[in-house]
Amino acid sequence: MLKKMFLAGLCLLCLVQAGSALVEQEAAPGIAPKSYWDKFVILVWQYQTDVKKDLDLYRSVNINGFHIDGTGKAQANFAKENNIPFYVDHAGGKGNLYLNADDVNKIKGKKEVVPRPNSLKDPKVMAKIKALLKSSITAAKGSLPLFYAFDDEISTGSFTAPIETDGSPASVKAYLKYQQDYKGAARYSTPASFEDVRKSMGPKLSKWDLAKWISWRTYMDTYFADALLELTKYANSLDPSTPAGFVGGLNPSPYGGTDYTKLTKSIQCMEAYDINGTNEILRSFLGKDKERVITWFNQGDSEGGSWHIWYYMVHGVRGVIAWPEGWFKNNTAAGWLLKMKDSIKDLQEVSKYVLDVDAKFDADPIALYYSHPSIQVGWAMDATVHLNTWPNRGSSLDNDSSTAGRNRVAWNKLLEDSGYQYDYVGYDTLANPEFIKKYKVLVLPRALALSDKEGEIIRKFVTEGGVVIADYMAGIFTEMGEGRRTGVLDDVFGVKRNEDKGFFDGKNVAEVNGEAYTAPFMKRLSYSGAFRWNDIVIPERGTEAKKPGDPANKVSGADVVIKNTVGSGKSYYLNLTPVEYTDISRRDSSYGTAWQKLIRGILEENGFKPRLEIKEAVTRVVKEKATRLGNARKAKGEPVIVEVVGTKELPVMESLFWKKGDVYYLCVVRNASNYGGDLITGKVSLQGLDSKIKELYVELSFRDSVKKIKNLKTGKELG
Repeated sequence: MLKKMFLAGLCLLCLVQAGSALVEQEAAPGIAPKSYWDKFVILVWQYQTDVKKDLDLYRSVNINGFHIDGTGKAQANFAKENNIPFYVDHAGGKGNLYLNADDVNKIKGKKEVVPRPNSLKDPKVMAKIKALLKSSITAAKGSLPLFYAFDDEISTGSFTAPIETDGSPASVKAYLKYQQDYKGAARYSTPASFEDVRKSMGPKLSKWDLAKWISWRTYMDTYFADALLELTKYANSLDPSTPAGFVGGLNPSPYGGTDYTKLTKSIQCMEAYDINGTNEILRSFLGKDKERVITWFNQGDSEGGSWHIWYYMVHGVRGVIAWPEGWFKNNTAAGWLLKMKDSIKDLQEVSKYVLDVDAKFDADPIALYYSHPSIQVGWAMDATVHLNTWPNRGSSLDNDSSTAGRNRVAWNKLLEDSGYQYDYVGYDTLANPEFIKKYKVLVLPRALALSDKEGEIIRKFVTEGGVVIADYMAGIFTEMGEGRRTGVLDDVFGVKRNEDKGFFDGKNVAEVNGEAYTAPFMKRLSYSGAFRWNDIVIPERGTEAKKPGDPANKVSGADVVIKNTVGSGKSYYLNLTPVEYTDISRRDSSYGTAWQKLIRGILEENGFKPRLEIKEAVTRVVKEKATRLGNARKAKGEPVIVEVVGTKELPVMESLFWKKGDVYYLCVVRNASNYGGDLITGKVSLQGLDSKIKELYVELSFRDSVKKIKNLKTGKELG
């Protein structure tokens, strides 16, 4: 069985993308979780609660952790005396690693690059953060800290809003050196805002040139990552055994410093909102040697709450930071929380298997490509609907109307619903010679912007026997956002383009209309009048196969599912957008079935059959004999025997495998469509999750022979 080869932190120098070149970036080493962090932990934010008075209430519902804000020596001593772990938030203060409201109000709406208040290139600012770090770490060290968080919801500006910083003299000087380091000379003498390129963005994508804006945005990602690495190294010098990082991680975006290939190298732990697939990116990029937790907002839903913590635990999250509004009142825990105590206890007991540092996520040999330049270009395409009001495209709007983000979630859910698991990979992994030994399939989800070097690597991967799958617009821009008339991989995919025919509805390049942000998501899509194939929208109206293919795969002159053979490998250009797949009404319909049939057909054609089929078992109650399920329970005081009489489809289920030695841990979970808004507002009305949890019997059919199956929750041997 192939092992995971690219664990972040094992290398001190990794390749990252810096404009048009791959350059080395120093990476913080991983730090193993504390011995007392051997199971899933619920860390209660100290809001409307105080651990000193409420500890017994925490323990009454099996909650086992809390948080300290900044310097808290007394709380750290209390934690040690009572054997309860914690994490330290705002260890570097508040508002140094993001802009406070006053600063934002002064510069929001500006279309030019402005200096950043508290510039991270100012030695005084970094010294201030380090002084606060020293106080916080000194107070907590020697007690039971799990990790140190520099700050919450950090950003080069405010969240991922398009705030154009940091144009301070020190930052611009560093920008010139940054360009010289990988190019030999500075291509741009001054930074550029989006406004500097916006007016040149005409109807033909091949004429676009976003290079001077993307160059600056890419530098700002590096600027932020470098500052975080410096703080991580300083925190390690004070406490080498405790990881350092941040909480409140944001949606991948051109703004905010949110290039996750860089961020994950600069820190040792992270809590991020699961917005637009962030959780799966972090699961892949952080690996097991860096810690990962997630937010848990819950205001009264015991069933949705149980799903939430189980779902993230089986995805490798080590705990949650809980926002306890209304959880503990009048010296009692809320009723819904009391209902969860047994589920929490079961979760903690089972979690020791998945969270064992020697247990590795066992994905299929499928890689999904994370391309931050494509996210940058995609944002620019989305912003075309705003015209000169683009500075108002705030974080919440972008979270819910980002085409790149929705596309990413769609691919995650599509592969999972089809029975497969995957890893995200970045340009550092793709450029590693070991890549082709581990992965057999490379998926390019809306990989708009690819360098010539990336094209060369992918071409070699296919030629040597790999399978590459792209959806649409693959490689039609350089990594610097310069339009191409011929995509960098058009020869690999065997396609020819005619952009004169337009995209989607023939008029827009923005797939999701952010100006319609108040409308339901499906009403924001620019699909009116778009061509469809099996009810799936065709993005490129003028793209055709170079070689005649199946007439059934041609609609109004546009080809879809274009298959090509390159060397000993295969390519599939789908010319289809999966963005609608993020809506549960589309996932759980003939539309979703068509997508699953397509993807599963391609993968099975190349020898990749799902390892597990999950169906709901149709049962009946009998009394006269034992059954193959061997299930007996009490019902109204009488023994009841249940047997299977058939099966039926059970939609939106996900199976995950973890592996330790020659033992596999299988996790089966309802695969709801969860979005950032659900998590942040506290709503747990997640798409695809039944409002009432009911007991289900499921039939598991394995691709390979299995033996010695045991239910770790009940301890029952299944044969």
